[in-house]
Amino acid sequence: MKNNALQTFIGFAFGLSQSKTSQWLKVLLPLLEKSVRQAKQLPARSQAQLDQALQSEREKIFWVDATERPLPRSTDPDNQPEDYSGKTYQHAVKNTLLTDSTGSVQYLSQRFEGKCHDKKMLDEEPICLPEDSILFQDLGYLGHKPEGVFLAMPEKKPKNKELSPDLQKATNQLLNSFRVSLEHTISGVKRLRIVKDILRLKGYAVRDQVMLWPADCISCDLPFVPLTVLLLNLKS
Repeated sequence: MKNNALQTFIGFAFGLSQSKTSQWLKVLLPLLEKSVRQAKQLPARSQAQLDQALQSEREKIFWVDATERPLPRSTDPDNQPEDYSGKTYQHAVKNTLLTDSTGSVQYLSQRFEGKCHDKKMLDEEPICLPEDSILFQDLGYLGHKPEGVFLAMPEKKPKNKELSPDLQKATNQLLNSFRVSLEHTISGVKRLRIVKDILRLKGYAVRDQVMLWPADCISCDLPFVPLTVLLLNLKS
């Protein structure tokens, strides 16, 4: 996942054929997910899991944003408009990320098509946060107003007008400085090239899984934390 290597190259490193490498990956990747889940390092995928994860959260400060992963252009003409992102001018899949003040990924949404707008993703999978929480979001979520949550969002430039430099521009600059924490988290997730480069794997489930593991790595900041758990699962 780190280098997004071809199965042929991985098999060469271990003296295996490409077919054997594929068979071993189908065995080991579910064990990896099971081990990380047992170590309680996976981000929440549902509201119930998120509520449980946030019970021990001291600071109720969160950041929300969407991230894209490039896909190869589909050979099906009907799927091409669904996957095409007009924002980044590429075929992609998208996920919503919710991070906390420590930079951990607390929530990872399901996979959406590249054409889906950030706010629409959040409307289809709404996130309920504890009361009196502070949520930082960008203008892509304009109109998103969860109840009981204080929103920190930049001011939108009025049509044919300018923002006031003393108040509105200064406020936007301050909010953007806080947003750096979220950008660092997303860049940390994309240290694994399997979510940065064009995703060659096919199938809904596997494309969803390859985003789950990088989000786990940045959450615990130690990709080998569940190694002992993985070895126990291999032994069993």
